[in-house]
Amino acid sequence: MLFFGLSFMRTDLNGNKYNLTNDHLRTFNELLRQAAEEKQAVYLDLYTEFADESGALPEEDSRDGVHLKREPCKRWLDYLKTHTVDFNALYPDGPPMPEPAEPATDITAADGSGQG
Repeated sequence: MLFFGLSFMRTDLNGNKYNLTNDHLRTFNELLRQAAEEKQAVYLDLYTEFADESGALPEEDSRDGVHLKREPCKRWLDYLKTHTVDFNALYPDGPPMPEPAEPATDITAADGSGQG
């Protein structure tokens, strides 16, 4: 399993109809990092890798403040190429076993009435 941290945005360019801020994205990314840790998954921190000194998307990296231009996409690909994880190094004892699911309770009557 692989978790990607969300990138960042320039709220001064995109109209920001959802009222998101980079603080929201940093909080969301931290929650993703925690989920990856709990699930023994890999978390790739793209936000930290690409943010400028103010913690925002550099102006030259995007036309609309959200979507990356060609060169930043190439940097992203280079990042992915250099942040691979060897499966056997990550899971020397084999992949983690999923927790058993709780048995489903069938409350539907045989006649399909839903009256169990």
